[in-house]
Amino acid sequence: MAVKTLTGIFSRCLPEKGYELLFNNCEIMDIAMSREGREITVTVHFGGLLPRSVLTSYEKNALVAYNLTAFKLKPKFDKDLFDISYFPHLVDELRNRVPMVNGFLDKCEAVYEDNRILIKLFTGGMELLKSAKCDTEITKLIGEEFGIRPEVDFLEAKLEHMPKSQMVPTRDYAAASRSANIAALSYRKSPRNVVPLIKR
Repeated sequence: MAVKTLTGIFSRCLPEKGYELLFNNCEIMDIAMSREGREITVTVHFGGLLPRSVLTSYEKNALVAYNLTAFKLKPKFDKDLFDISYFPHLVDELRNRVPMVNGFLDKCEAVYEDNRILIKLFTGGMELLKSAKCDTEITKLIGEEFGIRPEVDFLEAKLEHMPKSQMVPTRDYAAASRSANIAALSYRKSPRNVVPLIKR
């Protein structure tokens, strides 16, 4: 049986340039449609990571191309692709689920070790995030997309205490995809599995 891909089923909607292979080689696992057929949710397995903005752009294009009221992609990735450098892209999705994260996670540092993510908050808000069960939502989101469920903890810290040596940029998945020109990308680890999420 032929594998169903996004470009094969939704041929009117094209992905952003540089991500064609990931969309051409993905595998649709499930399609849920409303009774009226105007709302569609697609669960799809990708062979490599890609920015949230690419998924969002595709969703918006599909709305127009198929005259829909809602179109949602639910990405799935192999668990060995999980890297803490992808955390900022998870935060982008988390903002849709827990609006309270806006502002509090604009300046933070995520550390991943021994199936535990420690999120250092430099603008406070730890108690509010816990009351909103943000830690549970992060674990749930990673579980949905990667099939692993790390423990998540918060720690309030001062911004000036963030080590400069650990301030590595978020990985440029677009550049990696174009240069590698393959569906399954390779990723480098951030120093000590640390990635800052800082917006100035």
